[in-house]
Amino acid sequence: MAITNYNKKCTSCGGNKWEYLKDLKIWVCRYCGAQVERHEEYDGLYTIKNVVRQVILDSAYRRMEQADRNLSECQKINSRYAGTLVAGICYRLIAAVNGSTTGHDPKALLGQLRRDYQQLTAESQNISDDESAVYEFLDSSDAWATLATVFNTLGDEQRCEYLLTLTDLSQVFSKETNKSLLRFALKKSRMELVQQILANRDNIDLQDSLNQMLTGCPDGEQKGGMIAGILTAGALQPGEESLLEDYLSGSDSPQTKAHITLAAISAGLTLHMEILLREVLSFAELPVLQELLQAVFTRRLYDGEVEMLMQFAAAQKDPERCLAVLDAMISSQQFISLNVRQAQEFLCNTQLPIQSRTEILQRLKGFTSGDRLWETVAGDYLCNGKDSPEDRTNLLQKICADIASIPARDFEKYVMKCALDGEEKADRIRFVFSLPGMNIGFFRELAGNYLQKGMDLPSIRTTVLHQLLDSGISIDGATLMDYVCHSSDAPDSKVELVQLAVKNGTALRADALSSYLEVCAGNFSPELFVLLYSDSCSVTQKAIENYVLLCQDSPAVKAKNACVLASRMGIPLGSTLCQIRHNGTKLNCLLAHAYLLTTKEPVNVASAMLQTMVDAGTRLNTDIQVDGKAKKFSKYVTENKASLSDITQQLCQEHRLFARFFGF
Repeated sequence: MAITNYNKKCTSCGGNKWEYLKDLKIWVCRYCGAQVERHEEYDGLYTIKNVVRQVILDSAYRRMEQADRNLSECQKINSRYAGTLVAGICYRLIAAVNGSTTGHDPKALLGQLRRDYQQLTAESQNISDDESAVYEFLDSSDAWATLATVFNTLGDEQRCEYLLTLTDLSQVFSKETNKSLLRFALKKSRMELVQQILANRDNIDLQDSLNQMLTGCPDGEQKGGMIAGILTAGALQPGEESLLEDYLSGSDSPQTKAHITLAAISAGLTLHMEILLREVLSFAELPVLQELLQAVFTRRLYDGEVEMLMQFAAAQKDPERCLAVLDAMISSQQFISLNVRQAQEFLCNTQLPIQSRTEILQRLKGFTSGDRLWETVAGDYLCNGKDSPEDRTNLLQKICADIASIPARDFEKYVMKCALDGEEKADRIRFVFSLPGMNIGFFRELAGNYLQKGMDLPSIRTTVLHQLLDSGISIDGATLMDYVCHSSDAPDSKVELVQLAVKNGTALRADALSSYLEVCAGNFSPELFVLLYSDSCSVTQKAIENYVLLCQDSPAVKAKNACVLASRMGIPLGSTLCQIRHNGTKLNCLLAHAYLLTTKEPVNVASAMLQTMVDAGTRLNTDIQVDGKAKKFSKYVTENKASLSDITQQLCQEHRLFARFFGF
């Protein structure tokens, strides 16, 4: 670097810009290339120059009391000599900065420092011949470097740069001076100086240098490399990692942080796993991540650290990154026990493709676990896995490959509440029951409970019920009849289910048909009637009444069926009492009267039914109760003839129920 040296003028061109070549100890003119050898001439001040040098060296090594004594000797010899002024400036500044002012008033010390500097620069800001001679005589990089940092602190760039030109940074042995030099170089972004200072590895304070580099060095590849060198040299000992952990929470690039982290781990340092995951591993590209993980697993990890790594892997959106973590764990040959929650996090991470999760599953099965764990995981995925039905099929089959069963509570929850598989739900149930350890005996009430409380759509519920029944699970008769009587399903669906249930062993109750007729007469199914009827069935009066008055059965069999039902009670068809409302009037009458007044069946059907009742022994022209008062039936129909339906009028005429006069 060119240095302006006003004390030497080139004899060839008159220029005053010189470059100092340290190895040759010569000055070279920047204009014409003329050379001047640096040499020491005896000027009668040899003794004081030696003392000046000693003051500066003592200050450089912080031997402040000795420096104070030597400075006093200089002042006794010649207090106005340039070397004495330079030595005083050096000592007083370092003493003030380091608080080494024992025996001196700090304010007085700083005042003297200002006076010395003013006197040194009084004639000119440029370096005088006497001052230049002092610097050349020092012939010590420790002294030159110390003075360079002193003049830098005073804002004197010319002297600072001049002294740095003389300095061989590899020959600076004072650690305190190297601290100041590094601070200067980082502040000025003089990276070439930083590298030279750090290369002087044996003579720097490694921890201070690390701290300065972490906080003061600009981000970049150079930073990572230089800090790695400091860490490798042993800047920190185990237990001192907080300095690095604070740095990792800063704003440097992921690449720089990764470089430094690798160096720290190689140096035997243990960084907190949470910080590593949050600040380094989360941002590292895949090749760097793999390298970092390999470094992390060079030591035996604690259970808590393994847990955090598992969570980190499960949260990855990139399957390659997730697999990188798992592969690093496996290759480390550490004892790692997988738990249910961890497996669930991996398999339910729908941000990963199903194929990738299949690969992850194979890795997970390589960790220490057990069949019970995978049974629990399978049950959880069955109920909660949010994949498409096709993907759920594939992954569930892989999970269940080595297990015998799925927990009963999970399977019941799936059947009762889960709608993730849609139309494939019955197939999923078939697959679960195909597992060798699934015991049908654990699910005796499942089909009945599903029939009553299942949350699926009707079409899906039907296929699921059929699958449950086909698998050997029966429905008790009471539950089946509750469904038949109260479900809004179509009659055809009810017929199909009853047939399957009966085939599977469900025993219908004796009052099944009666219960059906009492509730469902308005939505009557001839097929259900046939299914529910048996020679041993019992019926109630209400059931017969509903069948006769409300059920739309086949004309060919209705009258016959009605007679059979009546025979179960041992009474003639139509002779039982019932209560109806007719034209706004409450009537207590025989079933035959009620049928005649309310039927809407075709005339031929109604005529046959009424005749059957009469043939069974039921008399039509008997007393009825009209709003609580007795009245002959023929009188009632005659009085209300105008409001009777055409069918009822025709039936009355057939049975001669209209009176010829009202006194009848």
